[in-house]
Amino acid sequence: MATGRRPVTRTCAPWWPGGSAYPAGRSCSPRARPGRCSWSPCCTATARSWPGCPATRRCSTPCAASAPAASFAGSTERVLTCASLSKAYGAPGLRIGWLTVPDDGLREQLRLAKFNSSICCGVLDEFLAARLLAQADRLLAARGDLMAAARATVERWIGDHDGRLQWLRPEAGAFCCVRLDPERFGAADVRRFHDRLAERRTAVARGTWFGDSDHVMRLGLAYPPPGDLEKGLDIITDSLRL
Repeated sequence: MATGRRPVTRTCAPWWPGGSAYPAGRSCSPRARPGRCSWSPCCTATARSWPGCPATRRCSTPCAASAPAASFAGSTERVLTCASLSKAYGAPGLRIGWLTVPDDGLREQLRLAKFNSSICCGVLDEFLAARLLAQADRLLAARGDLMAAARATVERWIGDHDGRLQWLRPEAGAFCCVRLDPERFGAADVRRFHDRLAERRTAVARGTWFGDSDHVMRLGLAYPPPGDLEKGLDIITDSLRL
């Protein structure tokens, strides 16, 4: 598949759904045919089974008796390989796989994509969300009162810190962003602050998780039971001490 402006896929060989290996004698190695993988900005992705599994050994003898087939992994920075337990080991219930990504920048993008997908919800969560939305008028009114009280608590707490903490006061929603004043807290102070929070088993969402500075953190306003918000804010105050 290709377009006039930007080729998307140079070669497509969908043999794997049938469990077949690439035909012997036909080299698809990027080392052997570098021109196929050197063009930019695209990458080549190839699915492969684990080197130790029967599909890559191409034999009917026990696996230990034959050498594994060569891998594409690491052949060039533009080649990714992928595999999964369900295909390589015949474990269909474990739909978990892996990638080899030589390029550092692309690997970081994929790691972030994996992180974002990991915090998404499953079918049970969707079912519960639908049940909640069916009662939205009744539940949201009660939650609105709870979040307004929590917001007022955090606003008083921010004011007690004499400018060391800054925030964007939320007009709606159950969370807010707070920033440690960069003029008063250096990088070492921020690391020490988060280390102290971890020791006290208090969780905040660090700004780097969503593309902001490490001085920024996101606080949940109305998730804890009554009284726990104040306890958490007290722990944050203790952790801020230089």
